Amino acid sequence: MKPCYPCVCCIAAAFLFGDISRADILATNLLLNPGAETGDLTHWVAEGTSNPFVDNGSFNSGLNPHSGNFHFAGGVGLSGTLTQNISLIGNQGLTAEMIDSGSLWAIASFWVQNIDEGDPSDEAGVTIKFFNASNVPSPTRTLRIMEKGPWRRYSHPQQIPAGTRTIDYIMYFDRRVGTQLDSYLDDNELIIVSDTIPTLKIASAGTNMVLSWPTETINFVLEAATQLTSTNVISNWVWVTNSPTVIGADYVVTNSAPETRFFRLRRNQF
Repeated sequence: MKPCYPCVCCIAAAFLFGDISRADILATNLLLNPGAETGDLTHWVAEGTSNPFVDNGSFNSGLNPHSGNFHFAGGVGLSGTLTQNISLIGNQGLTAEMIDSGSLWAIASFWVQNIDEGDPSDEAGVTIKFFNASNVPSPTRTLRIMEKGPWRRYSHPQQIPAGTRTIDYIMYFDRRVGTQLDSYLDDNELIIVSDTIPTLKIASAGTNMVLSWPTETINFVLEAATQLTSTNVISNWVWVTNSPTVIGADYVVTNSAPETRFFRLRRNQF
């Protein structure tokens, strides 16, 4: 069983406290041409029948890039992918010893926009694959975004298996209706962080309280308790069910302010 880290804050009226150091970012964005700002697919390998491409907002009028002048578009066809392979050893100071410790995580973050074409609609997302020195892949998970509507940011953390030497960052596009694949990705990011205790912050906002913690933290859930005693320190904690939103570089949860409540971030069990 993985430990529950003591990242605890308390709010009582206007009294606030609690701040634990955030995860250490060991490597900033490892991707080249992450937002298609070269105007082409430099550093990306396109595959699939839809032929994903770089668009300036003309593929669907009014659907503009999230930032800059370009974004990645799904194309025309059933499905397609864009892949970039990243070598880790020596990249921004990463070493084999650091990777093989099993304490590093890769976080893929990206912005996605899917046109609302009813149910179903086209979709896009990202997966990351880990390969050892013999180019053998490890099991991976794909973050599939079926939510329709304007640009939204998503993060996809995965623990880096010991022995990993390269990572494939894969954007995928899947058509569900029509002939065009009306899904877009932009501002991709792949960072490497260490497995450390995150920050939990609380602030007052009128009659509400706003809790936040960094998006680069790994697999933590927000829990609350009304009191702490020697007999119920563990059993009194309950999961806060409000879904966090992403604002800037933080997950944010807004709740009405009770008279007294304790909060903590606990590592979720796999």
